[in-house]
Amino acid sequence: MRIFLAGWQLRDEADPGFSILTQPNMYARGILFGKMKYELGDHSFVRCPETGLSADIDFKTKGWVSGTYNAIGGVIKNDHTGEILYELSGLWSEEMFIKDVKVS
Repeated sequence: MRIFLAGWQLRDEADPGFSILTQPNMYARGILFGKMKYELGDHSFVRCPETGLSADIDFKTKGWVSGTYNAIGGVIKNDHTGEILYELSGLWSEEMFIKDVKVS
């Protein structure tokens, strides 16, 4: 399966369906002092109208005193019922976790 980005739609050439996605903002930290580092922040949404599934991914920015770079959190839900199916967490640059909310 090969997936490619066509504008703002994610398409799988084996499946005629598509997913609409948005991208988070990018910030440059450490411009005035320290080491310059790029960071993603804000929300990214991925929606598939055919299946009714959507993902709301929160790219968390590091705070001035605490926190970590590249952290994410979010949910995957069924838009038709509003039911949350999975929770997402971790670091997008390292290891991410998906948790089935029905099992836990």
